[in-house]
Amino acid sequence: HTHEESEEKEDTPKNETTVDLQNQIHNDTIHTNIKWKNLYTPINNADLNIDLALDRNEQGELEFKAHLHEADITQNDTLWHLSPSTITGSNDHITIDNFTISSKHQYAKINGKIGKTPADTLNATLRNVDLEYLFDMINFHPVDLGGEATGTISAQSLLEGVRFNSNLNVKGLTFEHGLIGDLAFNGYWDEEQKAIILKGDAREGNESRTIIDGFVSPQRDTLNICVDARETRIDFLN
Repeated sequence: HTHEESEEKEDTPKNETTVDLQNQIHNDTIHTNIKWKNLYTPINNADLNIDLALDRNEQGELEFKAHLHEADITQNDTLWHLSPSTITGSNDHITIDNFTISSKHQYAKINGKIGKTPADTLNATLRNVDLEYLFDMINFHPVDLGGEATGTISAQSLLEGVRFNSNLNVKGLTFEHGLIGDLAFNGYWDEEQKAIILKGDAREGNESRTIIDGFVSPQRDTLNICVDARETRIDFLN
């Protein structure tokens, strides 16, 4: 039995987070409880319980099975619900079963396998995910994007490289707080170009249309986006 705890101090900075971690080992299973909370606003806290079992298969390779218990997590003042899920794996694959996190009308669900073959596919399903909140949470602000994203993202053979395809619909897409419209978006990895191909079509009302076509190359640190604006609103210039 181990116990680690951070105590609150009077001179704690306003971004200070306290963490309490407890482990109990029984046979081949490690029971872990981890709690964290910040002492000021915005509210960030959680109380998670994870059971981790270790074993060896017939080939003598170490395998693990982690069960994540149901929990509530508050991040940036927003309450999220974590559903029970299971993650299993060995040295050449990780399987995720029903990892789901939700908040009111929005959720993200992940199922599938991280592995080396094209059949090893990881699927993410999004419904009404608030993009502005998401980018605030990960502190990603090269541009300000908003709207609610619904759709799927699939990735194959992730242990061998980047291969993915995404089909998303964003309701009420905003760019720099200016309304662009409802966006139908497809993004995928092009192995030959070593780039993420981006294609989108946003419509607002009966006349406004914005067509997006381009690519992002992380290896070359290159961004090339062409925008065909047809009666597109220019509120984002204000």
